[in-house]
Amino acid sequence: MNEPRIYKHSFALTVIILVMLVLIFAALSFGGDWNGVTSLIALSIFVLIITIFVVTMTQKTIISDDEISSQSLFGIKTLHWSEITRVSGRGDSIKLHNFDGDVTVAPSPGLPRYEEVIEIIGNKRPDLFNPREYDELKSGSFFLLASLAFLVLFLSMIAGVGYFLYSSPDTARLGSVIFAPLIVLFIVMVVFAGTIVFRPRSLTLDGKSMTIKYLFREKTLLADEIRSVQFAYQQSRNGKIFFVLLHLVNRKSLRLSGLNPNLPVVYLVLKNWHQQNS
Repeated sequence: MNEPRIYKHSFALTVIILVMLVLIFAALSFGGDWNGVTSLIALSIFVLIITIFVVTMTQKTIISDDEISSQSLFGIKTLHWSEITRVSGRGDSIKLHNFDGDVTVAPSPGLPRYEEVIEIIGNKRPDLFNPREYDELKSGSFFLLASLAFLVLFLSMIAGVGYFLYSSPDTARLGSVIFAPLIVLFIVMVVFAGTIVFRPRSLTLDGKSMTIKYLFREKTLLADEIRSVQFAYQQSRNGKIFFVLLHLVNRKSLRLSGLNPNLPVVYLVLKNWHQQNS
């Protein structure tokens, strides 16, 4: 890597976003009579447009042979590769810390080619992702508790509506009114239930084997049964959804997400484990 690699948002894309926001601002500004409330809303939208534009334009990740830097609206932070002593982060984000903990570099997951940044970090400092130090990776309990609370709330709502319809004299009319919202809630419940069932609760590395525990089952894989480990993403309307993808020898694949400490660390740990044992 002779020249530093710079990861930033496309200028053309940024301009398109800015034009779209300005058009929205203009539509709201001239779509009605001006008064104190509309003026305040218009000013707030204008400030939001400028803030989004500035934040987007200033976000960068710069990587060279010697160091890594992350730039934001509040400045730039740089660490030499040899200065990094530990990693942290949540979700899709990763933070690199120096020994004193007073400097942290945090590449933005929203930047283009974020997966390439993670690969470089893993190649430059593979010692930070030792499988022996991360032999058990667990899922956070908040998501499970929130999902179970939602299911309990939904079932309670169904029971309450059923009792209300049973005791109401005009059951047919009331049933037709609330039938559609209940269908929507039911679909949401099915999605949540599927997420709970198929989301891994923990992943344990033991020598050449990997054990993945789900809510009602567990699966054990040998390193030789895995063809490759990939840090992948799926494009959605809200941006990229990152996950770890295990490509198996039998041409099937296994998707992992939601494990602590964060997705990049999980990926790099599993990648190192697979390279060492396959």
